[in-house]
Amino acid sequence: MSKNNQTPSDTADILIEIGCEELPAAELYQLIDDFASQIEADLEKAQLTFKEINKFATPRRLALVVRKLQTSQKDREIDRRGPSVKAAYQEDDKSKPTQAAIGFAQSCGIEVEKLTSISTDKGEYLSAKVTINGLHINQLLPSMLNSIIPKLTTGRTMRWDDTLINATSSTNFVRPVRWLLALVDQQILEWEMFGLRAGNESYGHRFMNEYSGDKPIKIKHADDYEDVLLKQGNVIADIAKRKEMISQSVEGLSKKAGYSVSEKFTDDLLDELAAITEFPVGYLGEFDKEYLKLPNEVLESVLIKSQRYIPLMDASVDASVDISAKMSPKFIFIANIDSKDAQLLIEGNQAVVRPRLADASFFYQQDLSKTLESRLEQLEKVTFVQQLGSVENKAY
Repeated sequence: MSKNNQTPSDTADILIEIGCEELPAAELYQLIDDFASQIEADLEKAQLTFKEINKFATPRRLALVVRKLQTSQKDREIDRRGPSVKAAYQEDDKSKPTQAAIGFAQSCGIEVEKLTSISTDKGEYLSAKVTINGLHINQLLPSMLNSIIPKLTTGRTMRWDDTLINATSSTNFVRPVRWLLALVDQQILEWEMFGLRAGNESYGHRFMNEYSGDKPIKIKHADDYEDVLLKQGNVIADIAKRKEMISQSVEGLSKKAGYSVSEKFTDDLLDELAAITEFPVGYLGEFDKEYLKLPNEVLESVLIKSQRYIPLMDASVDASVDISAKMSPKFIFIANIDSKDAQLLIEGNQAVVRPRLADASFFYQQDLSKTLESRLEQLEKVTFVQQLGSVENKAY
């Protein structure tokens, strides 16, 4: 059976990975979603069937595994229109074809006698049934990827290698691309982009285990991708699994501390924490109790907005009943490493948050030192609408 006559049962698993410098957390979800949807659309346009597309995304990679992808397009038979019948045969002898008819037959790979005719609103034309051989995915995927990937952006892109300016492929992407991985089952796909040639090697966590740093990890088969990255690279490639890992860690640590998780631990914060880690691990930290005198909103601003920490509330007070429920001096932070010296990591994060809380306390006390009425005169300097007056005018 030739590859051009393969049936949909002739399938392969396809792995594509773009290895980058750290991608923006705010863009990671849209980037991988767009990547998957564009691949899906182009495969359907090429009339290639597949079972499913699995998405993988970390700060350093965007990857797709297309399961059971049809390896070749089916051959197609089309009616190809040629020259008009009037121009196809000599005027004095309708049985003798002209060079136009002969050339058309040769281009279709058939004899002139096998040409047929079709009637159109513009007259009668020669026609021939032509078989279009389907292309193999090895021929289709490189151009497909080179078309899709440059469009994967939600904002500004970067150019990182001036030697690629005159290259045939795009030199811009969200972040500098450091490696390309492309497999059709266990075979490397011949594909080049960003001045890089695709191979069968990926890279693990920057700091954890023997495969950290610049030591590559060989992926022998597309189906092995997720397991090999975890076992050899300490990378949890599935962002949904990282989110679940974070949620379980937060739940366990909060119970251990005897406090409840703040309702400010939202899905948005969980999404961001999963997007900035490849191997998320939760740790329990604390700050000086003197800062509990500050309003919850001030503490939340420091812990959540500035530090991406998860506050813990006093479990003895039901915040849904008592809105004055106070925050505890404990918090959870998610690190991108399973540290061999957890205490050192905890102390480092506590040292970071301490001056931030001190600053917040200082500015809060400064605000309390002035009454609201004393601030009214400052509104004169704030324009409400140009030529209509200040905010002070509006206040009165």
